[in-house]
Amino acid sequence: MFALRRARASGHAARRRRCASCSRGLAQIGRDAAFWRVALCVGANQCAVLALFTLWITTWLRDVAGYDRAARGAAALGWVALAPERGLPLLRPARRRARGRGARCCRSSPAAWRRRSPASALLTLGVTTGAVVLWMACIFFGTGSTLSHSIATRRFPIEMAGRVNTALNTFTFMGVFIGQWASGAILGLWPPTATGYEPAAYFYAFGALWLVQASRARLAVVGPAPLRDAVDQRR
Repeated sequence: MFALRRARASGHAARRRRCASCSRGLAQIGRDAAFWRVALCVGANQCAVLALFTLWITTWLRDVAGYDRAARGAAALGWVALAPERGLPLLRPARRRARGRGARCCRSSPAAWRRRSPASALLTLGVTTGAVVLWMACIFFGTGSTLSHSIATRRFPIEMAGRVNTALNTFTFMGVFIGQWASGAILGLWPPTATGYEPAAYFYAFGALWLVQASRARLAVVGPAPLRDAVDQRR
């Protein structure tokens, strides 16, 4: 009985030490200004990219492009779904080559936005010619934001990588849900049509997300605590 009580006490003490260590690690992450810049960039990107890809692309294809959901809409979604699948494998080698030339990781954020911005702007303006290609380009370059996780994790000891990625994923989900809700709130300001939302309303909903992306690209290269590859506490 004594041995059992001692084992339980030892187990409780170990759990308390783990909780204390986890709390200290989260506090260290929360005090890092550069982490907040990466986290806000990731959240803003997913607010504009995943919010559209996971919800509003279908209504845009229906209300603006005039696609019927059963045939053309389903085929279009199938093609666009290839963009995130191919985006990361193709963008990751380009990121390594840029780092090999001495480029800062934070520069990849506005660079990806500049490539994505024209397609996003055309969709915002309601251009339907080549709509599937425009959506594929928009989502393809939008996936590059997940590569920013490596920026944040290199700033902390390797044993904290899980906590850092979990914190970044929290910003990802927050950004997605905020983007979905805000877009719906803007679209709901116009009276509904017979088929769905007012096509003109998409200019304002998508335009707001475009501005969020522009702010995110600006945040990546200005402000305190610049993000440099040289900051690597794992070494």
